Amino acid sequence: MAGSLMRFWKSELGAASTHKGFALATAIGVVAMSVYLVANGGEAPAGPTGPTADEVVLARLTSGEVRTFDARTVERRLVLFTDPTEFTDAQLRNAHRTWSRRVENRSYPQRDLALDMVVITQAAMELRGVQPHDDI
Repeated sequence: MAGSLMRFWKSELGAASTHKGFALATAIGVVAMSVYLVANGGEAPAGPTGPTADEVVLARLTSGEVRTFDARTVERRLVLFTDPTEFTDAQLRNAHRTWSRRVENRSYPQRDLALDMVVITQAAMELRGVQPHDDI
């Protein structure tokens, strides 16, 4: 039997060559996988991570700082204002200035809404590292 196996292994005929190629590829794959598992198997699983800055700000806003919107609306607006593809820095600063002026205007009919929008835009500017206009 050993002699026939050696003849098969040394044979260069089509089927024998293909089987040799598959056997060699399988052996290389097993060795590579074993090396990978041994090299990476000893790592400890990642521990729990803390909340992100966005999550901290959102929790602060929804815990009482914003009164006219529900938590989902606050989250949607915060995501919108922190996305630079939706609002450029200049647009965000201008929105903050507009809402701030509405808060200052005693005759503005929705001052609570304006105050909440100031708080949300201010939080978005903090997250993005944008400074408000100097006249605010």
